[in-house]
Amino acid sequence: MTDTPTIPRFVVMTSRAQATGSASKYGYNYRNIAVVETDGVGMPKMISDRAKHLVRVVRRWGPCNVGKTERSAYSIALAEAEARAKQLNEEHAALYGARLAPDASRITSKGVQS
Repeated sequence: MTDTPTIPRFVVMTSRAQATGSASKYGYNYRNIAVVETDGVGMPKMISDRAKHLVRVVRRWGPCNVGKTERSAYSIALAEAEARAKQLNEEHAALYGARLAPDASRITSKGVQS
């Protein structure tokens, strides 16, 4: 038996978003957030229906302004997305008996989100 971590069914992914108008002029930072369903084999590399290992995009937020506090649109959307991914993984595990990796909602294509 290999010691590879299991890939969760539902994960939170983020990507950089285009800032338009005066937002780009003043250097504001925007990001997209999505809860996606994986095939359990690998991690998708992008938030798109065309991505390999992606079954579907469950919910998408964005573009969200990345502020300095927990009250920014990005922080609020990220917390909501993590809660939704955790809930969906628990429901999937209850239905299909799958074992989950610890804190599976925070695993991304580049490793564990901090």
